[in-house]
Amino acid sequence: MPTRPPLPTPVPSEEVERAVRGCLAGISPQRITQAAQEMKVCLDDSSLAQGENYGARTFAVEGELPVMLLGLLGPDCRFTYEYLAWWRDGGWQVQYLTPQLPLCDYTLFASPPSTPAARQLDAPDGVRLVVINTVHCCGSAPSASLLLLGLHAAGWQIVWDGEKSDMANLSHREVEFVDEGIDLIKVRGDSWFYADEKKDIFNEGNPGPHRHFEETWTLQEDGYVRLEHRVVPSAYNTLVEFVYRLSTGDELGAGALVVDPSLLAAAKALGVVQSPLGQRWMTNLEPTTECCGPIYITDGLPQQVKVSFVQSGDGWQLSEMKAERYQPPY
Repeated sequence: MPTRPPLPTPVPSEEVERAVRGCLAGISPQRITQAAQEMKVCLDDSSLAQGENYGARTFAVEGELPVMLLGLLGPDCRFTYEYLAWWRDGGWQVQYLTPQLPLCDYTLFASPPSTPAARQLDAPDGVRLVVINTVHCCGSAPSASLLLLGLHAAGWQIVWDGEKSDMANLSHREVEFVDEGIDLIKVRGDSWFYADEKKDIFNEGNPGPHRHFEETWTLQEDGYVRLEHRVVPSAYNTLVEFVYRLSTGDELGAGALVVDPSLLAAAKALGVVQSPLGQRWMTNLEPTTECCGPIYITDGLPQQVKVSFVQSGDGWQLSEMKAERYQPPY
C-alpha cells in the first residue's frame, strides 16, 4: 500500500501569536462565553483574515478558571495553530499547544461539532481539562477523540490521549460526555480498521460496509479506561458473525442467527464459508445495506449470493440465502 510523505510540522507564526495576544488584551474574563465570541470577532477582523483560507475558532470552557480554546486554520489544513488561553494572576496566559499534538492533523475542536466540546474540573492536584478533539481532519475520515490536560506551573500538559488507547481502534468516531462532569464518556465508532478476528471477512472501505460499536469510558486518576463495549445490532453485523461462526465450526452459534436451521446447509452449498478466514469478500453498498439488508456477496464466491434478513427483537436474523446476481439500482 503506498504511503504518503510525512506531514510537515507547523511552526509557530509570530503574526498569529501577535494577533492572539492583541485580541486578548481587550477582552474581560468575567463572562467566558462572551469573551470567546469577542475573541473570534477580533481574530476574524484582524490582518489574519486577509490571508487566503485563514479562519478562527473559539470555544469557552465553563468552570472556576476562565479558559478558552483558540484555533486558527492556516492556508493548508495541516497547518493549524492551536492555543489555550486562561486567566491567571490578573491577566491572560497564552500557550501554543500544537507542539504537544502528535499529528499535524489534530485539532482541539470537535468535528462534527459537539456541545459541550470541553469541560474542566478543579481537582486537588490542579485543574483538569477534557477536550473532545478531532484527528485525521485533513483526510476523508475525520474522527472525534479525547484529550485530558492538566494545568501545572509551566502551563498545560496532555496527560492522556485517546489516540494512544484502545479508543483508536474505532473509526469514524463520535465522542460525547455522559451526564454532568467529566467522569463518563460515550464513544461510537465502526469497524473500518478494527483489528479483531472478524476484521477481513468482508472488504470494508471508508464508506462501508461496517459493523458499529458503542463504548463507555470512565475517568480513573490520570486517564480513561473502558467500562463497556458492545456491538450495535445490524444486518451486516449478523452476516459477519454468521460467516465467522460457520467458518470456525460453531454451528450451534450460527444456528442462533437464522430463522430456519436449513439455512446452514444452504450456506455451505453456496460456499458461504471461509477457510482460512480473512478472504475479504465484496458486497454491495446501498443506504440500507448495513442496517437491514438485503446484502449481496458480489465477489469471492463461485456465484453471487443474496442474503435477506428479518428483525428479531433487538437484533437481526438471516431469513433467506440464495444465488442471485446483484442488479445496481442505478
